[in-house]
Amino acid sequence: MGFVVASLSRQHPRSTFRCGETELDQWLDRYALQQQNKGLSRTFVLFNEDRPDILAGFYSLTADALSPDTFPEDFARRYPGQYPIPAIRLVRLARHTEFKGQDIGGYLLVSALICSVTASRQIGVAVIVVDAKNASAKSFYEKYGFKAFPDNTMMLWLGINDARRITTLTRPA
Repeated sequence: MGFVVASLSRQHPRSTFRCGETELDQWLDRYALQQQNKGLSRTFVLFNEDRPDILAGFYSLTADALSPDTFPEDFARRYPGQYPIPAIRLVRLARHTEFKGQDIGGYLLVSALICSVTASRQIGVAVIVVDAKNASAKSFYEKYGFKAFPDNTMMLWLGINDARRITTLTRPA
């Protein structure tokens, strides 16, 4: 069997997830379901059907909107300056340490992009935004075409049309 992405539920083994970042481990275990139930974010988990007792990874998405002034001028000028630009924020993404070296992070990111592109068919979404925790994370997102904001190089964005192209070329297996 293969990997499956599912919406987080009470049945998923959150307390045993270990990604190497205590803050992310604790957030998944203690807060992800609460935030989902309050409508603050949606969390999706990845697991192998043969090993449903261990989560391979997860990501969380939420709605956002950013001032056009936040973006590079060549992008922002395509949008009315008086309105925020609608976005989906990738608030968290992590893979279990047991799955290191298996491109689980890429699998999760493409799944998050697919989810965002799907949502953009129903609601206005111009970009996907993520805050990189460190230089390594920033480099990871840049491999997929994310670009740094001019005034905050650790906050990255990807236009929804670019995400659409990426998801047609790179689908999770």
